[in-house]
Amino acid sequence: MAATVGYRERVPMPGWVVPALAALGGLMAFRRLRGAARKGRPAWRRALTLANSVMTVMTVVRFVRGLSQVAVEVEERNVHLGVGPFEKRIPVESVRDVRVASYNPLRFLGWGYRMGPGGRRAFSQIGVRRGVEIVAEDDGSERTYFVSSNEPEALASAVAAAAGVGGAGSAL
Repeated sequence: MAATVGYRERVPMPGWVVPALAALGGLMAFRRLRGAARKGRPAWRRALTLANSVMTVMTVVRFVRGLSQVAVEVEERNVHLGVGPFEKRIPVESVRDVRVASYNPLRFLGWGYRMGPGGRRAFSQIGVRRGVEIVAEDDGSERTYFVSSNEPEALASAVAAAAGVGGAGSAL
């Protein structure tokens, strides 16, 4: 029997991130090529420098696009969280509390899949300031997971309903 999905959300990366990275990479490639020309390097070395710079920029942009969305699904038995290759499945019976919260990138030192002090984990998206904190029992201790959401109240309600906890409060 397949598990029914109670809630599903994909939080995409803002549209400005990839063009900004590409522009920054283009600037880096231009500076490297100009530096190679100033040092009097032969044309074949300048061409190799340009090719290397362009491939590096393309690799970084592709890597960032692979981490471009935060995914969350609430099912009967599990809450699935994910960013790129990083995933976590939280059994609903281990959920102790759920609340809407704001995200502080300084607390986790950035966005994406992050590990913070005290065993906290974040599945966050740049530009999304709110989400849901899920407190769950993990290997005998409590762990807090933050997940970015464009509809944090709906996500908190879905997790609270699946887990049978009275959460969905606000921690702003």
